[in-house]
Amino acid sequence: MQDLTLPAAIWRRLAAFVYDALLYIAALMAGLVLANFAIAAAIAKSAATPLHNLAILPLYGYGIAIVIFAWSWAKGGQTLGMRAWRLQVRRLDGNRLRWPIALVRLTCSYLLLVLALLLGHWMGAALPAGKARVLNALSTLPWAFLAHYVPCLISSRGRSLSDLVAGTEVVTLPRPEKISSPVES
Repeated sequence: MQDLTLPAAIWRRLAAFVYDALLYIAALMAGLVLANFAIAAAIAKSAATPLHNLAILPLYGYGIAIVIFAWSWAKGGQTLGMRAWRLQVRRLDGNRLRWPIALVRLTCSYLLLVLALLLGHWMGAALPAGKARVLNALSTLPWAFLAHYVPCLISSRGRSLSDLVAGTEVVTLPRPEKISSPVES
């Protein structure tokens, strides 16, 4: 008998998102520290630091996201945050994701994020360069977040924008049954 799986509640998805966002930011920071010299030597020769090169950073972030998210989804359907909240991403027929579907799902989410940041950067072009322009770009992130998760509230299966594009869904896994030990009986 197959266990009944229910669509993931939005609060569980958001909690897993926080876990995964912290992991992603930590990986970005650690990777930038480790790869700073290689990026500076190979790509950002004219810039004071690699962080000034806006062409490479989105690609670098996407590469880290592939390693963390797409690999986790294709391997077992769960990231670290999804594992903590007993969530799993799978295809609509219940099978696990393959690499192309995981990449489509990730690309949809990542493009939404990058487009929001670019829009904020473009809208803040009149602002002086520096903190004000960066803060203006970051102020568009809640709109990208809403655009991604509002379909969860509308969809009967609780599917987000990336789920709708990739043909996937996020489900809540049942609690594992406790195994009684011989000492207890």
